[in-house]
Amino acid sequence: MIGWLGVSKPTFSRLCDGRKPPQAFKQSFEILGWPDVSSTDCIIIVMSQSVTRSNQSDEAWRDELAVFVRSAARHLRPLLIDYLFDPATSELVPQRLYRYHVFDDYLARDRDDFEFGFDLITRAEHITRARTYGVYIIELDGNKNHLYVGQTWYEPHERLAQHNTGFAAFHAARPFKRGSRGTLRPELYKHLPRLSSQTQAEELEAQVARELVQQGFRVEGGH
Repeated sequence: MIGWLGVSKPTFSRLCDGRKPPQAFKQSFEILGWPDVSSTDCIIIVMSQSVTRSNQSDEAWRDELAVFVRSAARHLRPLLIDYLFDPATSELVPQRLYRYHVFDDYLARDRDDFEFGFDLITRAEHITRARTYGVYIIELDGNKNHLYVGQTWYEPHERLAQHNTGFAAFHAARPFKRGSRGTLRPELYKHLPRLSSQTQAEELEAQVARELVQQGFRVEGGH
């Protein structure tokens, strides 16, 4: 039996030797209308590199997401998730989870046990590229002369979304915690390289901040 869960860049999990399929897989078969799976079946599950919520019921989405994240955890794959930070405004915050734990209805980030409920995750994908670090620059509160300089392993637009929550759990920097909001200034950083170590990125961050101050900008961050 071959089951397709998504279609982009699939990975494979093989269950043979008379082993009973995990309950999460059996639930997914039921959701998709596949026949029941006996204990002697040899199953090849073709897993997508991502899952996205569309018009599924809450229960169907939780089951589909559970299959995906449990497979990722079993193979030690990092995840990028879109988390619904504010359901009232549909504000999404990306989170890259390199170490995490999977529970019945939520993911827990390893470094601080912050919980991401399945009902509030709208998309999840495997992170396949090596981690790199880059410098980004944000204009604060619509003031072109007031900038925040930072470095991160996230993409700049992902880090901006985190900052603009003002929420400590997403490591929003000091200006954002006090209420500032920002927009990216890619013309000031897009020429800068992505680097393989955080130490290198921090050095570049400090250098860029100094140069912007010399050019007359008011700069925060840049540590």
